[in-house]
Amino acid sequence: VRAAEMIDQVLPRGLQIACTVPEGPIYLTGARQVWDEPAVSPTQPAQELISALSAARKPLLITRNLGRQPEAVGKLAELSQRVSIAVCEVNPQYVNFPGDHSHHIGYRRNTLVDGADLILTLDVDVPWIISKAAPRADARLFHLDCDPLKADMGFRHFSAERTWQADSLAALDQLLALAAQGDALREPYRH
Repeated sequence: VRAAEMIDQVLPRGLQIACTVPEGPIYLTGARQVWDEPAVSPTQPAQELISALSAARKPLLITRNLGRQPEAVGKLAELSQRVSIAVCEVNPQYVNFPGDHSHHIGYRRNTLVDGADLILTLDVDVPWIISKAAPRADARLFHLDCDPLKADMGFRHFSAERTWQADSLAALDQLLALAAQGDALREPYRH
C-alpha cells in the first residue's frame, strides 16, 4: 500500500484473493507514512468532483443502474442542470434519467467517450467497450459506485483518476449541496 487512498481498494481485493480457491493467506505491506496520513473528510471527494465537473468543458456522465434508487433520478437531473453535464444511459436496467431532458444524449456511449474531457461513471458495470472506444488521453476519469471494483466480474479494468465506493443517492446529495454554492451554469456538452 503506497497511498492511503489505496486501502479501500487493496484490502477488499486481498480478502477476495484469500477467500478464493485455493484459499490461503495473503501478505499486504504498507509504509508507516501511509498509516499516519490523515483520513479524508467525507466532503473532500465531493468537493474534488464538483470542482472537476465545474472546470470541464465537455463533461459526460455514464450510468446504468442509478434508477435502483428512484429518488436519485431527479437529483441527477438537477445536478446535470446545475453543472451542465451530458448524461448517457448504457443498457439501462431502470429509468436513470428523464429521456426528454435536454441533457439526455442517448444510449450509445461508444460514440461519446472519445470527445469528453471528463467522464464520470455512476452505477455502471461497463462504461464503454474497450475494443470499440477509448477516452481521450487527457480526459479525467472518475468512477462512483456502490461496488466500483466489480470484484465478482471476470476481467474488468477501467482506469480512473479517482474511484469512490459510495451510495449514489448520498453522493448526489453532497454534490448538489456543493453545486448550489457555485454560480455559472453553462451550456451542456452536445454531440
